[in-house]
Amino acid sequence: MIINERQYAVSKARAERFREAVARLDHEIAGRKDITSRLIQAEREGYAAQLSTLDNELHAYERRKAAGQETVPTVPLSKLLAELAEKHQMSRRAVGSLFGDFVGLTVKNLKRGNKVRITGLGVMQVRNRPARLGRNPATGEPIRIKASKKIAFRVAQDLKEAI
Repeated sequence: MIINERQYAVSKARAERFREAVARLDHEIAGRKDITSRLIQAEREGYAAQLSTLDNELHAYERRKAAGQETVPTVPLSKLLAELAEKHQMSRRAVGSLFGDFVGLTVKNLKRGNKVRITGLGVMQVRNRPARLGRNPATGEPIRIKASKKIAFRVAQDLKEAI
């Protein structure tokens, strides 16, 4: 779901690229009767399906905007820090420094493999993703995807209930 103007602009540009790809593939398919044409047709159908989904999301956002329904605003970190500074009678710089230290400690503990529990918010941890076999979407040939790490966040029950 598109929730703000930035996502709308990015999605609109992406939809245009899909339209161009579908048109290019339509041109490539014309006049072919071999196995390659079936592969190109399958790729075209994939792009067309993604284009359809994007168009639906774009139209839904446009309808919400025309109806005057509010989109979900993004609150920048600077506003959060300003509110904290005012509430605790501290300077913005001091609150920013504290937050920077908090982020640094969180990263340090995640690198060590520790879980980081933030009461009322949730638990962050690093999860290892094993190496696996995937497919190149353009050619269909198998490729090896190397092992990686990802940050997992499990939302606290208090936050779930609050929302």
